[in-house]
Amino acid sequence: MKSYHYSVGALALALFTFSGSTVAGTLISETENARADFKVVSASQASVIVNARKDLAAGSVPNQFQLGTWFGSVTAGTLAVRVNRTTNAANPDINSNGAGLSTDTSVANSKNQLKFQLMVGGAVPTQNIGEWLVFEQGITSNSSIITTSSAQALAAGRYPIAVDVAAWSF
Repeated sequence: MKSYHYSVGALALALFTFSGSTVAGTLISETENARADFKVVSASQASVIVNARKDLAAGSVPNQFQLGTWFGSVTAGTLAVRVNRTTNAANPDINSNGAGLSTDTSVANSKNQLKFQLMVGGAVPTQNIGEWLVFEQGITSNSSIITTSSAQALAAGRYPIAVDVAAWSF
């Protein structure tokens, strides 16, 4: 009978090598994966102009009375517009993203108010997202009028209306 003598270190190395190859095993399921497209959009510049009507006199005005005009554009993406809520509170009579309330700033603590709405010419916004009116994808400019949102009596004073414009990416 032949006898074999191994050192403990050699035996441990052989056992480790053998057990390492058994642990490898094989896959027993289909492979699943997940993917996301990361969209990188070009930088865009936004611009907005608001013009107030010059001949507006105090007194009664009808619903949809033209107060001024607005024009907004972006250099890339899609146009989004809203009433600036820092300057103009939400209009309590109309649940619309494009409506606002302006308070007379010519007198301290004035109660005089002007209820207005932004009209949109031509292309109609496709989505209301938060306070934003977001136009159809690819629309980069729009202009229209600002009107009263109801028949109302306007007192003499100064009524600021502020409009925000931004580029939106779908």
